Amino acid sequence: MADRWHLLSNLREALEQVLNRHRSALQVVREGAAPPPPVAVSPPQANNANNANNANKAERLHRRALSYTRYEQVLALHARGLACAEIARQVGVTVRTISRYLAAEQRPRKRRSRLEPYLPYLRQRWAEGCHNASQLWRELRTHGFSGTLAYVTTYVWCLRHPDLLEHPETLQVTRQTYAPRKAVWLLLHAPEDLTETEQADLASILQATPEIALVYPLAQSFRHLIAHGDPDRDPDRDPAGVLSWVEEAGASAAPEVRRFAQGLKQDLNAVLAAFRLPWSQGQVEGQVNRLKTLKRQMYGRAGPLLLQRRLCCLI
Repeated sequence: MADRWHLLSNLREALEQVLNRHRSALQVVREGAAPPPPVAVSPPQANNANNANNANKAERLHRRALSYTRYEQVLALHARGLACAEIARQVGVTVRTISRYLAAEQRPRKRRSRLEPYLPYLRQRWAEGCHNASQLWRELRTHGFSGTLAYVTTYVWCLRHPDLLEHPETLQVTRQTYAPRKAVWLLLHAPEDLTETEQADLASILQATPEIALVYPLAQSFRHLIAHGDPDRDPDRDPAGVLSWVEEAGASAAPEVRRFAQGLKQDLNAVLAAFRLPWSQGQVEGQVNRLKTLKRQMYGRAGPLLLQRRLCCLI
């Protein structure tokens, strides 16, 4: 009889291999406006943690303002022809800081974006009514665009919120890059257990790559079979759902999922027994883990006889 936990773990590994081939699709852009500034006067019942966070934020903004003021003073004194040592003495910073400020001023401020040559085409498609970032990204790929979906998603967000562009302080676009191991967590968990942000990130990942969108229903249906096909509650459960899932996964577009389904076919009787019988291999796995722990503790210091005696004493 196969172990149900290991079946789900093997599927997770297969899905992680699929996501490894689509790492560029795991970067999502979260749309939203910056939160409003905190109220100057807090009520007496305000939470201490919130007060501390607001105080830390105010302190950071104050330090940033002081740094920018010193930066402007350094540039003004340098424009008057003063030496770096004299500027450092008047402003109250080191000569190394003066050199860093001057180097930052000479550095080019703007780089040419990969998306810039395709902006006329994007504006034209936007005017024609195509407002889907994934669709626009796929069209740009056919025209030679080599950037990721995040470029197009950010620009489309700006087109959807032109009023916020007039007030940059209210604009907040954050990017979240998921590792394949963490993205698998989104694919295998029930949608109702995910937060609104995680659901939006999952939708963005599914839109970015059709292959992941095709694999997602298979992952959810297998999770449902594991979670709701409990043999303790339904000993006479019909394994037709497992057989149909294996056939559907065997025809999947992802080779990793096909290999997983082929492995289930090779040991199909044990897999069906895991869904049909009420028992679990948890006890066996626990005994094996304990045996391996004792073996590693005595490695190079004892023989099989002592290992046998220690194991029998624990049973």
